[in-house]
Amino acid sequence: MTSEAVPPIVIPAGDIGRLRRLALRGMKEDAPTARFLLSELDRATVLETVNMPDDVVRIDQWVGFRADDGAAVSSRMLSLPEDCVNADVHLSVMSQVGAALLGLRVGARMPYRDDSGATRVVMVENLTPPPGITFFRRRGSRPAASRTEFDPSPGPGPSAA
Repeated sequence: MTSEAVPPIVIPAGDIGRLRRLALRGMKEDAPTARFLLSELDRATVLETVNMPDDVVRIDQWVGFRADDGAAVSSRMLSLPEDCVNADVHLSVMSQVGAALLGLRVGARMPYRDDSGATRVVMVENLTPPPGITFFRRRGSRPAASRTEFDPSPGPGPSAA
């Protein structure tokens, strides 16, 4: 790889099991990133969710990152593969850059190999949604309908002909 130092990573205890299962399943399916993700999980410090620092990249969280000290900052939500429905919004943890970002703190730089085998470096810039995104709801957390949207009073019902 490069002489770039490999930074420490931190993973929430609530995520480590599902991430490990994902990586192991990927190994069986010969997914190119599975071995890298598994090696990252093996070297990670695992903390209870309540003890996680606020500046660590984790699943279902926005991350602003820059590749190779170049271009503009890209913002994506780091996601499990099954939750990636829009490439402009989601970044799979099973992608090379997604696996490299997992567990890093803001300001950390991580070397990784891209799909062609070239050595790249990604840097975590921030953990904020991009401009224009004011609120992002996790699946299944929708609020109940308000009375202005749903009228629970019975209507006239069916009528006989």
